[in-house]
Amino acid sequence: MTSSATTTTTTPSPKRLLFDRRYGWVLDEWKEPSQEALSGGRGMFCIVPLAKAVVEKASESINFVATSTLNVLERPDLLSPKVVQAALSDQMHKLASSVKNAKLVLMASKRNIERATSCSLELPEDNSKSHTK
Repeated sequence: MTSSATTTTTTPSPKRLLFDRRYGWVLDEWKEPSQEALSGGRGMFCIVPLAKAVVEKASESINFVATSTLNVLERPDLLSPKVVQAALSDQMHKLASSVKNAKLVLMASKRNIERATSCSLELPEDNSKSHTK
């Protein structure tokens, strides 16, 4: 008589009671890691959504470059030195004016802060000392 050896794989119990220093006693539910990775991993780090976002951004970049290249091929005057220089000059003027406006706003707010500070530091004079002879 031969006995057949059966192999059983032990899977963790689906629920277990754990002690966590942050939360105390917690009822933890064990889930299959491969399934959790594809479903978002309980809000933890997961490579699948990250890879999807990278592929989407790469696709957007490629589409932008292709569209820009087609626009330049259709209208070569867009890449002429005069047009490029004018566009760069316009952008530099916009940048300079925004920096100038930011400086003016900062100086005005600094003056307002100084005024508020100086007003709050001024102490009322003691009139009783000025009347002594």
